[in-house]
Amino acid sequence: MISDAGAFPWVWAWERVTPRDVARTLRGLPAPWWITGGWGLTLFLGRHVRRHDDVDVALLRRDQAALRDHLAGWDLHYATADRKLARWDGGFLEPPVARLWARRTRGAPWFCDVLLEDARDADWLYRRDHRVSRPLSEVGQTTIDGLPILSPEITLLYKLARPTPKSKTDLLAVYPRLDAASRDWLRQALATCHPDHPALPLL
Repeated sequence: MISDAGAFPWVWAWERVTPRDVARTLRGLPAPWWITGGWGLTLFLGRHVRRHDDVDVALLRRDQAALRDHLAGWDLHYATADRKLARWDGGFLEPPVARLWARRTRGAPWFCDVLLEDARDADWLYRRDHRVSRPLSEVGQTTIDGLPILSPEITLLYKLARPTPKSKTDLLAVYPRLDAASRDWLRQALATCHPDHPALPLL
């Protein structure tokens, strides 16, 4: 059933929360998770590059039931292929479903957006192309403030998949701060998935 949020959910109101607010809410979740998206890159840099409208969280697809139990009583939806929101009944969400939206109660502003990450055994798999992978031990980092973030090169790969002015701003701010191994991984991953990508000459 399609929810009252309808199509184009990004135009709907978001609760003004910070990554630390999300961390407090997810404390005790028995599964790894990471702040990703623009906020994840901001936390990596230690400074703001641009404005953020919401907080994105990455979670392994196989851990979605743990999230549902942790947020029992919340109003949870998933994004359909035609960019609508459907209320989640708790059934296992298979690909291509990749996003969950969470809010405290029905009709409240949205609290966070959860991205479901694929994995096989001890490896993370790039959701858009499973030829690209990474050991799960290298998928996340922890900031000096103790917040878990998705490794910035993975966040950049997702952002560059759909080139926008925001993704270019993020790339120019973050890429110089990556270490050599992270730069190499991003370059190879992008070349594998998008061999004609306009950002490759910059990498």
